[in-house]
Amino acid sequence: MNKHSFNRILRWPLLVTLLFPLTLFSAEEKPPAMAEMWEVIVDGKNTEDFEKAFKKHMQVRTKKGDPRQWHVYTPHTGDNMNSYFIRYCCFKWPERDAYAKWSKDTEIGKDWQKGPGKFAKGYSHHYSWIDHENGNWPNDGKAFQFVGVRTYKIKQGGNASDSIKEISKLAKDMGWDERWGWSYSVTGPSTVSLVFPFENFADMSPASPSFSEKAAKHLGSKEKAEEVFDRFSSSFKGSFYTIYNYRGDLSSKMDK
Repeated sequence: MNKHSFNRILRWPLLVTLLFPLTLFSAEEKPPAMAEMWEVIVDGKNTEDFEKAFKKHMQVRTKKGDPRQWHVYTPHTGDNMNSYFIRYCCFKWPERDAYAKWSKDTEIGKDWQKGPGKFAKGYSHHYSWIDHENGNWPNDGKAFQFVGVRTYKIKQGGNASDSIKEISKLAKDMGWDERWGWSYSVTGPSTVSLVFPFENFADMSPASPSFSEKAAKHLGSKEKAEEVFDRFSSSFKGSFYTIYNYRGDLSSKMDK
């Protein structure tokens, strides 16, 4: 089963930021791990200079003992191709206070401003909750060249949390062995994102049998599978899909 088949079967159009509203969790649920992401917008004529300065800035962070391993992504598809997405996962709110203190004590912001910050023409900043329970993303250190993100717009009053639990349980119960992750926005519009990693372009190719075929076989009929897909789709009012390059050359070194 291929990632795109999963998207197609659930009637989603063709995949951080990886965001969901906290209010989607029921009262007895605890929010999962949190991620933080900065988007830095750079004029196209300055991208080479920005990247050179960014690499030097990351070296300074390493020397100053940055406790975070930042991952950097750039768009492969879409309209805003001059953005850099700088993301860290995962932490709890109290840990953010400690990181703010580290940033202040080391004055790392000053190095940013005199380095890559000179080429930034705009920023955005967001937090998101990562739903590890309903995802399937083993922490085995496997490298990926691309990340596909399908972001869903949540209907007012939609039961997105239960729908995600149901479709994820189905995928796991029927032995769908692809990797995927879910993310809820804490800031910004009410959205939820489904994330797939890809090793290369070939990894994006559809596979057989499809997700719908495996679901129908597992549940005993095509009609039962369609009911699950319909319940999922009813929670959302549209989606968009973006593919990102993982920029290992700009990201924090993993051997720190």
